[in-house]
Amino acid sequence: MAAEAATGIYQFRHRPPAARRARRLRPCGARARKGAARAGHPSRDVPPMPDDRSAPTAPATPPAPPALPAYLRAMAHIRALAESSDFSAGDKIPSERALADGLGLSRMTVRRAVDELVREGVLERRSTAGTIVAPARVVRPLDPAKVIGITEIIRNSGGVPSGRMLSFGLIETPAGLAGHLGILPGETAVAIRMVQFSDGVPFCVERSYLPAVRVPGLAATDVVSGVSLYLTLRNRYGIVPTSTRGVLTAAAAAPDDAAPLGLGLDPTALIYRVTVFDQDGRPIERAISINHPRRTLFSTERRLVVGGEDAMRAVARGP
Repeated sequence: MAAEAATGIYQFRHRPPAARRARRLRPCGARARKGAARAGHPSRDVPPMPDDRSAPTAPATPPAPPALPAYLRAMAHIRALAESSDFSAGDKIPSERALADGLGLSRMTVRRAVDELVREGVLERRSTAGTIVAPARVVRPLDPAKVIGITEIIRNSGGVPSGRMLSFGLIETPAGLAGHLGILPGETAVAIRMVQFSDGVPFCVERSYLPAVRVPGLAATDVVSGVSLYLTLRNRYGIVPTSTRGVLTAAAAAPDDAAPLGLGLDPTALIYRVTVFDQDGRPIERAISINHPRRTLFSTERRLVVGGEDAMRAVARGP
């Protein structure tokens, strides 16, 4: 018995070379499965191998973006409502209950959205009229009796003026701008870009260009100090803005102008391009004013000549 055990151990530890070679050559993968199928039984000891010829799997669907908070969705809806053609400045918007029912949200969520829009200046609460679309904050005269700066225009509209400088520097004027300023193309101009506020609400982006040769030493601090630019021109340089010539259009504002005004999905703005002349009839400023269409109102005034009215009456009566 001991001899047989010893022999068995010897045979286990010292497998003949032919058996070792056969073990190394055992088929695997697809060949093993095919051989097992021929033998009439599945191969349980050989795992299936991936088939490189199979059809590629579809790419994973990217995760959906997180949903906006309910009050932000309500704000977007109410803002679009207030800025639509169905509402004008001063019109009353639907009640919070009606908005909540229409949106399927709670009144508390709708109230938060309305509060945010009131803070932004889109809406205004009135004790007797409810919540209305905010009226224009600034009235800008197109043909004033005298030329006034934006600071005075805001004060005349009953607001508190303030501004934020976006850029200030010197540029070489292209031909079109040089013609408006009465200088040669390539000459230097002071370029100022500011956001103007009335009671803390932005209503326009002003791009202003002045011939550098006529305003030496003009600095950014002179413009943002709260003093009107035209008052600085008068007191420091003896330049009195006297007359204007401008054009008012409605067009899409550039993205960098629409963003400070919060124009949202509809970038349409009131764009006023004006050239300002001094007491000698020389151009002193070329300004491009991009105005929020709901916060700025342009006005004009014309006086009828009495003689003209009499002449019209005479024509109407006949000989």
